Formats: sequence, structure tokens, C-alpha cells
Amino acid sequence: MKYADRIRAKIAALSAAGAALLLYAAAVGQMGNGSGGIRCGDWFCRAALCCGLLFILYKILHQKKLLKDVLLKQLDGPGEKERRRQRLYDKSGGIQADLFAYMLLIFTCTAAVSDRGAFQMAAVILTLNLLLRLCIYICYDKLRL
Repeated sequence: MKYADRIRAKIAALSAAGAALLLYAAAVGQMGNGSGGIRCGDWFCRAALCCGLLFILYKILHQKKLLKDVLLKQLDGPGEKERRRQRLYDKSGGIQADLFAYMLLIFTCTAAVSDRGAFQMAAVILTLNLLLRLCIYICYDKLRL
């Protein structure tokens, strides 16, 4: 698979994830409406879903810019800067950490509708996960690994 095709596949996957997140937000909103609205953590749920959509949009725009650069320069692979960014991403958890964070986000937003204790625990775990990943990424970036 050519490099440009891989980038197009990432854009398609991110677009599908964004659409799924919007559908999920509508479903959570409907679940909350049956009991008079989201009971606990509605600000967190809204902020998390909004930030999740903004992050997906950022990743799509980054991939589109990368695709444009690849097509303009007729590159067959990633440049040095992109290789370094990918290496840092992989060392700081990679796709496994992303999937874990997305699953925690879904669980946290669902728990905000149903159970306060589960919501609070999931929110703490999600926050710690994101902070730990950010710290690891910054450390690897400063060490130039």
C-alpha cells in the first residue's frame, strides 16, 4: 500500500470515528432526556465529547495537510519530521493508548447518565490516563528519543 493510500485510509477511519462520536452523543442525549436530562457530570460529558470531536477534526486536518504535501512532492514515504512524530507517538502508547482513551471516554460519558459513583471513578481514570500519556510524550520529546 502506498503512503498516500495509507493517509487516505487514516482520513476515512477518522471521519468514521467522528460520525460515530456524533451518533453516540445523540444517543447519550436521548438517554438523559428520559430521566430529565443528564444527572451528573453533564458539563464533563459535553466537554469530553466536544474535545473528542475537536481532536478528531485536528487529526483529519493534519492528515489532509500531510496528504497534500505528499502528493505535491511525490514522496513515497514519510519525511524525517513525520517519522520522528510517529516514533514519539508509538513510544508514548500509540494506537493502544488511543483506543483505551476512547473506550474510557465512552464509558465516562455513559456513566454520567446512569451512575454518579461510576462516573466519578471513570472521570478520574480518564484524566490520569491522559495526563500520564501527555507527560510520557513530553519526556520522550525532551530527551530527543
